Amino acid sequence: MKKKYFLILFMFSAICFAQEYKPYKIKSGKIEYEVWKYKISSHYSNHNGEEKRWKEAMPYVVEIIDFYWDDYGDKTFEQNWIVAEPHGQQIPKIPNYELLTTKGKKYYFNYQDYTYREDPDHVRSECMERYNFYQLTGSWVKTVYGGYEKGEQNVLGKNCSYYQANEVLDLYIWKGLPLKEDTFKTNREGKRLNIESTRMATDIQTGLVFDKMMFDPIRIQPDRDFIRLNIDDIGEMIDADQNKLRQIDESGYEIREGDVILYVTSDYRLGKLRVLRIRRNEMNIRFVTYDSVGSIFNESSDLCIKNNFTCDLDGGTISKNRMYQQDFRYKFQDKPMLIPFPNYGFYLIKSSRKK
Repeated sequence: MKKKYFLILFMFSAICFAQEYKPYKIKSGKIEYEVWKYKISSHYSNHNGEEKRWKEAMPYVVEIIDFYWDDYGDKTFEQNWIVAEPHGQQIPKIPNYELLTTKGKKYYFNYQDYTYREDPDHVRSECMERYNFYQLTGSWVKTVYGGYEKGEQNVLGKNCSYYQANEVLDLYIWKGLPLKEDTFKTNREGKRLNIESTRMATDIQTGLVFDKMMFDPIRIQPDRDFIRLNIDDIGEMIDADQNKLRQIDESGYEIREGDVILYVTSDYRLGKLRVLRIRRNEMNIRFVTYDSVGSIFNESSDLCIKNNFTCDLDGGTISKNRMYQQDFRYKFQDKPMLIPFPNYGFYLIKSSRKK
């Protein structure tokens, strides 16, 4: 009886263990990366009549990344900023994207076009589908890409295993963590050519303790509720869910980046807008105005409204002096204000202000 009990316990433990996905050997931490692009420089020398010509790939930083992980990599969160224009000139960093991975799903938010999507975590899925091999090798890289270690390279004082994953990707892995990734251009036949970009770790911290919200998908879903709001949702909220809304009267209301506002236009159409960016001289919004059957009448993913200009959300236009059929005015004097014209409905969704 005791043997049967221990056998059952062993089988139960094995099943539970088999469901685990822990691609990294270190429980938690943070890695800072730089993303490099390359300029190909041509060189020429003539020494004592001996001519030489060669090309050299010169790196420059285009993006920086903060990468966090917990539970041995079962949860990850990545923030990316752009720090250079395409030709290489450095600029103040601007948000590019955020990517959170947890429980087999990837949640991605792009700040450039304010789009949001959810995708399966294909690396995790592949490891779970080939779990016996994954468990045997203890390597997500070998499980997903196959092949063997090609050598070692030191990155940040860590001895990394080098893998040529495929013709376009090289990986340098330390305890399951990618500290360096090189991508390459290929020709039409798929043969590797020159290097295109590098993702290089510049700092690593381990053993960190994170707030529970660090890996909660809600932190990068600022547009999920906005995207899913349709004309029925908007009408229902305005008619029946006033406790979730704050009506903005004609005296105006101080707005913040991230605010989601429902509205009724001068032509009595329903719509939604999100405040993307606020500057003293301008504000950028994303808006969608619907027709009476719920189709999109007009929309913009990034409408710029100058300070003290009015906006027509039916036409998607702004004006400096026009008052007729305008829906609201943006005014930044001491603070950024959205000022509706009389008799038009504007309603802040209170939950959009939660941080």
